[in-house]
Parts: sequence; structure tokens; C-alpha cells
Amino acid sequence: MPAQETCRDDPGTAESCPGCGAITGVLRATGTAPTIHTWSCGLNWVISVVNPHLRPAHLADLAAAAGEIGRLRRMLRQVITLADDAPTITDEQLRDRLLTLASDAR
Repeated sequence: MPAQETCRDDPGTAESCPGCGAITGVLRATGTAPTIHTWSCGLNWVISVVNPHLRPAHLADLAAAAGEIGRLRRMLRQVITLADDAPTITDEQLRDRLLTLASDAR
């Protein structure tokens, strides 16, 4: 696996991830062929683009899917936390937290 270096946190000079456009937390792999650029970020996988200036249209779809997956993971973590807390909270607190989760899911 190629070495990874963290992209600089400077919007004016840092390269963004072609999948989600993030600049912070993006790792750019080094040690790959000069024409192949790879990134790893919050998408949880590496994106490889042979020519980053000709980004395929499906990368926007990948970013949208990754955002939805992230949202669903956060929601699942909240449900698991609520299930763990359920024995120690009152019925009213449980009801309020369930209503909050339901409204966040919409």
C-alpha cells in the first residue's frame, strides 16, 4: 500500500478529495504512478482518479452516497446509545429521545 501524507489544511493550496470535496482529514497517497492520484478521507475508501481534472460525473453520486451512509451511521449510533441508556432513563425521557430520533430521520 502506498504511503499517505495528510493534505495541508489551507483551502488556497490543498488538494481536495475528488469524491467529497473535503480538504481537512484528507490523506493523499504517495508512491503511486505519476499519473494516478489517490485519496482517502471520510468516505472510508480510497478514490483513484487517473486525471483529476476530468472527474467523472459519477463521483458526485459517490459523494452523495457516502454522505447518506455517514448520516445513517450516525443515526444507528444514536439508536444503539438509546437502547443502552433505556434501562436507566424514565419513560418520558425515552419517549422524548425517540421523537427526536424520528424527527431527525425525516
